[in-house]
Amino acid sequence: MLGFPYGLRGLLVTPTKRFIEYELELNPEQTKIAQVREFLDVSAMQNMPIHNRGIGQGLGALSVAVLAALNEILLATSSRQSVASRFLSISPLQ
Repeated sequence: MLGFPYGLRGLLVTPTKRFIEYELELNPEQTKIAQVREFLDVSAMQNMPIHNRGIGQGLGALSVAVLAALNEILLATSSRQSVASRFLSISPLQ
């Protein structure tokens, strides 16, 4: 439970493998950030090894792998869409 009625809390993973913990207070309409309560780099606290004895890949390493996979999918999808849009923009032969 956050200490204020409207807010967001979470953990961001950046492309540079940094982990940022945040807590934001929003206005009552939930359209603007009223106050940044917390914005901390918690990268040092993440379990980054790929091989942990007994558990395998750490959650930090898994998060980075998922981010990389999602970025590859988005890149491939946007490339296909741009190719499709170029193809569809060609006028048909008369």
